[in-house]
Amino acid sequence: MEEIDLDPFPDLLMNVANQLFLGFSIESVIGLLILVFLIILSGLVSGSETAFFSLSPSDIGVLSNGSHPKDHLILDLRKRPKKLLATILIANNFINVGIVILSTYLTAILFNLEANPVLTFVLQVIVITSIILLFGEIIPKIYANKEPVMVANMMARPLKFLIVFFKPLSYFLVNSTTFIDKKIGKKGHNITYSELSDAIEITVDESAPVEEKNILKGIATFGEKEASEIMQSRVNVTAIDHKLSFKEVVEVVVESGFSRIPVYEESFDHVVGVLYIKDLLPYLKSSDDMDWLSLVRSAIFVPENKKINDLLQEFREKKIHLAIVVDEYGG
Repeated sequence: MEEIDLDPFPDLLMNVANQLFLGFSIESVIGLLILVFLIILSGLVSGSETAFFSLSPSDIGVLSNGSHPKDHLILDLRKRPKKLLATILIANNFINVGIVILSTYLTAILFNLEANPVLTFVLQVIVITSIILLFGEIIPKIYANKEPVMVANMMARPLKFLIVFFKPLSYFLVNSTTFIDKKIGKKGHNITYSELSDAIEITVDESAPVEEKNILKGIATFGEKEASEIMQSRVNVTAIDHKLSFKEVVEVVVESGFSRIPVYEESFDHVVGVLYIKDLLPYLKSSDDMDWLSLVRSAIFVPENKKINDLLQEFREKKIHLAIVVDEYGG
């Protein structure tokens, strides 16, 4: 009596597989090896992007103090981030295109899919895309994020070669993006300080303290303020006549408590410089006839309508903390 097959599904799958699978050939084996190599290469290039751009300040410090040539090569590559990123993207795209073309070719010689368009779509689109994303993007970037220095060291020299190899393409890509950035920057909407102040007034909660609102408005309108709005009026300024003796100067310094005091001749309209109190410290035990005028430093004069953000920038550049504001008549 003939036995009944209770589970024909495995046999059905085997029959379908035998009909679809055409078998391996030397050509297909070589193609598969190249495909695996390209996927690994794609993962390395993708991982290098994450590695180079996720180096922490401590990692950069270690590389700066390192003596290995690769350490300095990594830092040199990071100095040109646009060119580095453009090279990585170009190389990765070429590799991924090669993976897609080769996988399509291998699918055609390994499987008989002419009568199965759905299965063709699944293999050539879904499966291949999933493999590229998983092994060429996700896994390498996760690992590179954990070990950025090691991956950067491993890919420094290959990337140096790729930068030279893809230089024409990367040059075009970098310059085109720079041109687009400039165009977009020019078309950007400029918000006035008054509009920003009005926006703060509308958005800040009514229950917020008045002081908090004033601070926010002050920040918003900071760039519009002029030097005349924040300066100390001349009637409140402590200044030193150049005729004073050293002892009298010390008394003025002690009484005022300021660290920098303007020095004038005849009247306060003729400021000759600024006395830094720290310059007096070595001479405190000197006699009354000490030539303290030799310690006076040059004063910086600014117009009363100078914007304070420009003034602060000038302070930073010249490394000063005090300036003399003059009106249109020089007073």
